Amino acid sequence: MAKARVRSYFGYDKVPGTIFIGTTPSQIVNTVNYYRNERGQDIAMPAKGEIIRLDEINITACFPLAKVDHNIEARVKPNVIFWVNANAFDYVQQVAANYEELKRGDLYKFQTLRLFGLFFLPEDIMKAVRKYDWKKHQTQIDEWMGVRKADLQEAERRGILRRID
Repeated sequence: MAKARVRSYFGYDKVPGTIFIGTTPSQIVNTVNYYRNERGQDIAMPAKGEIIRLDEINITACFPLAKVDHNIEARVKPNVIFWVNANAFDYVQQVAANYEELKRGDLYKFQTLRLFGLFFLPEDIMKAVRKYDWKKHQTQIDEWMGVRKADLQEAERRGILRRID
């Protein structure tokens, strides 16, 4: 049996805090141009050799107060993995369900915590996130969110955290 061909991707990470990933270098260039021309942002065009081929893509999705061991691995494509914390589980699915609204140039905007970067992703990755079987993780996520809720309530009881109304 022939091995399935794995799609190649290209990446550009010279804009601080931002990673552009495309199926072609031109998708990245067109998205940078979009921000320069349509949004008036002073972003340098990628220089020759700055857009590189990527063998594997790993994207972390989580929000503040995450438990570091409460992550699922969602391999949405053979070489594209989303590491999704329980506290971003619903958000990732919501973004994927409506990704068309996030088109910027030739790519789609994806972000959770700034610490992990702002990503611009090609449509085939966004479609793969939408199509991924998230239900297989639901029981584990529900268990982790129960632990998270109990931990937050205990932190609030101890005065470590405080609700702001």
